[in-house]
Amino acid sequence: MDAGNLVLIALAAGLIGGVAYLTMSQSSIPSRFRRLFSQKIDDRPEEPRLPPRRNPAWSDDPDRTNEARELEQVTGIIRSGEAFSIVSGDPSHWGASSFEIEGLVTAVAEVETADAGGNFQFRYCLIESSGGTANTLIIEGDAPSTAVAYLGRAYLADELIGDVRAGQLVARLQEERRRYQDSEAHELPISLAPYENATLIAARYDGRLALLEQEPGKGYLPLSAANPEGIPYNDVSVRLDPSGWLIRLIEVGAYTYLLELEPIRLSDLTVHHIV
Repeated sequence: MDAGNLVLIALAAGLIGGVAYLTMSQSSIPSRFRRLFSQKIDDRPEEPRLPPRRNPAWSDDPDRTNEARELEQVTGIIRSGEAFSIVSGDPSHWGASSFEIEGLVTAVAEVETADAGGNFQFRYCLIESSGGTANTLIIEGDAPSTAVAYLGRAYLADELIGDVRAGQLVARLQEERRRYQDSEAHELPISLAPYENATLIAARYDGRLALLEQEPGKGYLPLSAANPEGIPYNDVSVRLDPSGWLIRLIEVGAYTYLLELEPIRLSDLTVHHIV
């Protein structure tokens, strides 16, 4: 018998054996094929999955909607350690060389404040941008179609913004917030050097911030926020005309931060999820 006939007989025997295995096995057809032709796939252990991200222990919400989680129907559930990319209109301000800024999420928090319809929640993330200065990502809005992703940098009191200490701007905004609350005006033009054409447009009081996930040793939010009930949170926002950028004073527990925020469409943010 020549070599060609031997090869044909071997192939026929293998085909008959394979058909018999698939016929007699009780496993599903895809599983049988994987076992027969790709044993390595079934032998590999499953990838470890992240435990569920915990939620804050907020009280009942009159409007029965958690806006932060509603927006995560678009972005997906954001976890610490995940990568992101976002398209900035002014990458040079963030020390980036490309309009698409990339980085990692290092902490995930949720803020709850009160509004006319009930309680309002938004996502507050700490980030590390690749080769840039941005360290904050805030996602907020009532609905995905109108939501905004704010790319930002938080300044501590001793850091300089131009030739002005951030702590001086914090003290000034705390004064202006009291004037804004007393005036009951919708918008209040203010002088805020080194910025020009500044208008105080919103202030939120009696909120809570809960730190849900954090990479150890990274970020500026206090560890005291890492409990389901969170810690006190207040803010005041100033619009910079005509750019539309924001300056936001943040008070979290005993800590204060000044944020520069660039508003970006939610559709220009992509989160690359681990699972």
